Amino acid sequence: MSGSPPEREEFTERNVRWRLLLLGAMCGVAALLAVPPLGVAAAGAALILLGIAVFIWRSRRIGGGIVSIGLGVLAPSTVPPLLSLLDSR
Repeated sequence: MSGSPPEREEFTERNVRWRLLLLGAMCGVAALLAVPPLGVAAAGAALILLGIAVFIWRSRRIGGGIVSIGLGVLAPSTVPPLLSLLDSR
């Protein structure tokens, strides 16, 4: 049945906390002023992985919040490398 809930809890877009995502994005932009983009991207990726682990093993609410912050931090760190790629032509 397509309408039945999954047997195991999965992280989906419904678990993203949008306010925390925005807070993470603002922190990511601020971090780009002091740290290279690769460092910010690594921190964002680490937060995402930690959040997924917490989501699966402990708490859906806390894990979803950590993943949301990690996604927010990761998003601004993609802009400088993309601009470098566009400028290299």
